[in-house]
Amino acid sequence: MMYAHLLCALHKSDEAQTQAQLASDLDPLNPLIQTMFSLALLMTGDDCETATAPVEKVLAIEPENFIANIILSMVAFRCGDYDKVIEAEKHILPVYSRGQFEEDAFIEIERIFDKQGFSAAYEEILHQWEVLDDKGFVAPIDMAVFYIRGNQQDKAMDCLEKGYEVRDPNMAYLATKSYTLDSLYDNPRFIAILEKLNLPLPDN
Repeated sequence: MMYAHLLCALHKSDEAQTQAQLASDLDPLNPLIQTMFSLALLMTGDDCETATAPVEKVLAIEPENFIANIILSMVAFRCGDYDKVIEAEKHILPVYSRGQFEEDAFIEIERIFDKQGFSAAYEEILHQWEVLDDKGFVAPIDMAVFYIRGNQQDKAMDCLEKGYEVRDPNMAYLATKSYTLDSLYDNPRFIAILEKLNLPLPDN
Protein backbone atom coordinates (compact mmCIF):
# COMPACT_ATOMS: atom_id res chain seq x y z
CA MET A 1 0.00 0.00 0.00
CA MET A 2 2.86 2.37 0.74
CA TYR A 3 4.30 1.59 -2.69
CA ALA A 4 0.90 2.42 -4.20
CA HIS A 5 0.98 5.80 -2.46
CA LEU A 6 4.48 6.43 -3.80
CA LEU A 7 3.27 5.61 -7.31
CA CYS A 8 0.43 8.10 -6.83
CA ALA A 9 2.96 10.82 -5.98
CA LEU A 10 4.82 9.93 -9.18
CA HIS A 11 1.56 10.11 -11.20
CA LYS A 12 1.62 6.41 -12.10
CA SER A 13 -2.06 5.91 -11.38
CA ASP A 14 -2.64 2.59 -13.15
CA GLU A 15 0.27 0.91 -11.36
CA ALA A 16 -0.78 2.54 -8.10
CA GLN A 17 -4.30 1.20 -8.35
CA THR A 18 -3.01 -2.31 -9.08
CA GLN A 19 -0.72 -2.27 -6.04
CA ALA A 20 -3.38 -0.74 -3.78
CA GLN A 21 -5.95 -3.36 -4.81
CA LEU A 22 -3.37 -6.12 -4.22
CA ALA A 23 -2.62 -4.82 -0.72
CA SER A 24 -6.33 -4.62 0.07
CA ASP A 25 -6.94 -8.15 -1.17
CA LEU A 26 -3.99 -9.54 0.80
CA ASP A 27 -4.97 -7.86 4.07
CA PRO A 28 -8.73 -7.18 3.95
CA LEU A 29 -9.20 -6.99 7.73
CA ASN A 30 -6.33 -4.61 8.45
CA PRO A 31 -7.86 -1.21 9.33
CA LEU A 32 -4.75 0.76 8.38
CA ILE A 33 -4.48 -0.93 4.98
CA GLN A 34 -8.17 -0.38 4.24
CA THR A 35 -7.97 3.24 5.39
CA MET A 36 -5.00 3.90 3.11
CA PHE A 37 -6.84 2.06 0.33
CA SER A 38 -9.52 4.76 0.41
CA LEU A 39 -6.90 7.45 -0.04
CA ALA A 40 -5.24 5.53 -2.87
CA LEU A 41 -8.59 5.19 -4.64
CA LEU A 42 -9.15 8.92 -4.29
CA MET A 43 -5.68 9.70 -5.65
CA THR A 44 -6.09 7.39 -8.64
CA GLY A 45 -9.37 8.99 -9.67
CA ASP A 46 -12.08 6.67 -8.44
CA ASP A 47 -15.55 8.05 -7.82
CA CYS A 48 -16.42 9.30 -4.34
CA GLU A 49 -18.61 6.37 -3.37
CA THR A 50 -15.89 3.85 -4.28
CA ALA A 51 -13.13 5.85 -2.57
CA THR A 52 -15.11 6.34 0.63
CA ALA A 53 -16.30 2.74 1.08
CA PRO A 54 -13.15 1.13 2.62
CA VAL A 55 -12.59 3.80 5.28
CA GLU A 56 -16.27 3.89 6.17
CA LYS A 57 -16.18 0.13 6.77
CA VAL A 58 -13.28 0.69 9.18
CA LEU A 59 -15.14 3.45 11.01
CA ALA A 60 -18.29 1.33 11.27
CA ILE A 61 -16.23 -1.00 13.48
CA GLU A 62 -13.86 1.55 15.04
CA PRO A 63 -15.61 4.95 15.03
CA GLU A 64 -12.80 6.55 17.06
CA ASN A 65 -10.01 5.34 14.74
CA PHE A 66 -7.81 8.42 14.46
CA ILE A 67 -6.14 7.76 11.10
CA ALA A 68 -9.40 6.59 9.56
CA ASN A 69 -11.10 9.83 10.59
CA ILE A 70 -8.24 11.85 9.08
CA ILE A 71 -8.54 9.99 5.79
CA LEU A 72 -12.33 10.27 5.83
CA SER A 73 -12.07 14.05 6.27
CA MET A 74 -9.74 14.24 3.27
CA VAL A 75 -11.86 12.06 1.01
CA ALA A 76 -15.11 13.67 2.13
CA PHE A 77 -13.79 17.20 1.56
CA ARG A 78 -12.62 16.27 -1.94
CA CYS A 79 -16.09 14.84 -2.60
CA GLY A 80 -17.95 17.81 -1.13
CA ASP A 81 -19.53 15.70 1.62
CA TYR A 82 -19.18 18.33 4.33
CA ASP A 83 -21.34 16.53 6.91
CA LYS A 84 -18.71 13.79 7.01
CA VAL A 85 -15.87 16.33 7.23
CA ILE A 86 -17.47 17.89 10.30
CA GLU A 87 -18.12 14.49 11.88
CA ALA A 88 -14.53 13.39 11.28
CA GLU A 89 -13.11 16.61 12.72
CA LYS A 90 -15.03 15.89 15.94
CA HIS A 91 -12.81 12.84 16.43
CA ILE A 92 -9.57 14.35 15.12
CA LEU A 93 -9.26 17.56 17.14
CA PRO A 94 -9.34 15.93 20.62
CA VAL A 95 -6.46 13.60 19.69
CA TYR A 96 -4.35 16.35 18.13
CA SER A 97 -4.89 18.54 21.19
CA ARG A 98 -3.51 15.91 23.60
CA GLY A 99 -6.77 16.04 25.50
CA GLN A 100 -7.00 19.85 25.62
CA PHE A 101 -10.01 20.05 23.29
CA GLU A 102 -13.37 19.11 24.71
CA GLU A 103 -15.90 17.37 22.48
CA ASP A 104 -18.56 19.65 23.96
CA ALA A 105 -16.92 22.51 22.07
CA PHE A 106 -18.25 20.90 18.91
CA ILE A 107 -21.83 21.62 19.91
CA GLU A 108 -21.40 25.23 18.81
CA ILE A 109 -19.54 24.21 15.66
CA GLU A 110 -22.35 21.84 14.68
CA ARG A 111 -24.93 24.54 15.41
CA ILE A 112 -23.09 26.95 13.09
CA PHE A 113 -22.84 24.23 10.44
CA ASP A 114 -26.58 23.56 10.62
CA LYS A 115 -27.51 27.25 10.50
CA GLN A 116 -24.82 28.83 8.29
CA GLY A 117 -23.12 26.02 6.39
CA PHE A 118 -19.66 24.56 6.09
CA SER A 119 -17.61 27.72 5.48
CA ALA A 120 -18.89 29.43 8.63
CA ALA A 121 -18.41 26.30 10.74
CA TYR A 122 -14.93 25.76 9.41
CA GLU A 123 -13.90 29.26 10.48
CA GLU A 124 -14.37 28.11 14.07
CA ILE A 125 -12.64 24.79 13.42
CA LEU A 126 -9.74 26.64 11.82
CA HIS A 127 -9.47 28.86 14.90
CA GLN A 128 -9.14 25.71 17.02
CA TRP A 129 -6.39 24.41 14.72
CA GLU A 130 -4.53 27.72 14.96
CA VAL A 131 -4.57 27.47 18.77
CA LEU A 132 -3.09 23.98 18.53
CA ASP A 133 -0.56 25.11 15.93
CA ASP A 134 0.65 27.86 18.27
CA LYS A 135 1.39 25.11 20.80
CA GLY A 136 3.37 23.15 18.21
CA PHE A 137 0.88 20.30 17.95
CA VAL A 138 0.18 20.43 14.19
CA ALA A 139 2.39 19.32 11.30
CA PRO A 140 2.94 22.07 8.68
CA ILE A 141 1.33 20.20 5.79
CA ASP A 142 -1.73 19.41 7.92
CA MET A 143 -2.05 23.06 8.85
CA ALA A 144 -1.82 23.96 5.17
CA VAL A 145 -4.77 21.68 4.46
CA PHE A 146 -6.83 23.34 7.17
CA TYR A 147 -6.05 26.77 5.71
CA ILE A 148 -7.11 25.56 2.26
CA ARG A 149 -10.42 24.39 3.70
CA GLY A 150 -10.74 27.84 5.24
CA ASN A 151 -9.94 29.47 1.87
CA GLN A 152 -6.70 31.08 3.08
CA GLN A 153 -4.24 30.18 0.35
CA ASP A 154 -1.39 32.50 1.39
CA LYS A 155 -1.27 31.05 4.89
CA ALA A 156 -1.43 27.56 3.37
CA MET A 157 1.63 28.36 1.27
CA ASP A 158 3.50 29.64 4.33
CA CYS A 159 2.86 26.29 5.98
CA LEU A 160 3.99 24.31 2.95
CA GLU A 161 7.24 26.26 2.78
CA LYS A 162 7.75 25.55 6.47
CA GLY A 163 6.98 21.90 5.77
CA TYR A 164 9.76 21.80 3.21
CA GLU A 165 12.22 23.43 5.59
CA VAL A 166 11.49 21.03 8.46
CA ARG A 167 11.27 17.98 6.16
CA ASP A 168 7.64 17.15 6.89
CA PRO A 169 7.49 13.47 5.78
CA ASN A 170 4.12 13.90 4.05
CA MET A 171 5.34 16.52 1.58
CA ALA A 172 5.38 13.94 -1.23
CA TYR A 173 1.58 14.01 -1.18
CA LEU A 174 1.66 17.54 -2.59
CA ALA A 175 1.80 16.06 -6.07
CA THR A 176 -1.41 14.07 -5.52
CA LYS A 177 -5.11 14.85 -5.20
CA SER A 178 -5.22 13.79 -1.55
CA TYR A 179 -4.76 17.17 0.10
CA THR A 180 -7.15 19.13 -2.16
CA LEU A 181 -4.58 21.82 -2.93
CA ASP A 182 -5.98 22.55 -6.40
CA SER A 183 -6.21 26.28 -5.73
CA LEU A 184 -2.41 26.39 -5.37
CA TYR A 185 -1.52 24.55 -8.57
CA ASP A 186 -0.71 27.76 -10.48
CA ASN A 187 1.03 29.41 -7.54
CA PRO A 188 4.75 29.96 -8.30
CA ARG A 189 5.62 29.25 -4.65
CA PHE A 190 3.83 25.90 -4.83
CA ILE A 191 5.50 24.96 -8.12
CA ALA A 192 8.90 25.90 -6.66
CA ILE A 193 8.41 23.49 -3.77
CA LEU A 194 7.47 20.63 -6.10
CA GLU A 195 10.53 21.32 -8.21
CA LYS A 196 12.77 21.26 -5.13
CA LEU A 197 11.18 17.96 -4.12
CA ASN A 198 11.70 16.62 -7.67
CA LEU A 199 8.01 15.76 -7.91
CA PRO A 200 5.80 16.01 -11.00
CA LEU A 201 3.47 18.96 -11.25
CA PRO A 202 -0.11 17.99 -10.38
CA ASP A 203 -2.66 17.63 -13.13
CA ASN A 204 -5.08 20.53 -13.31
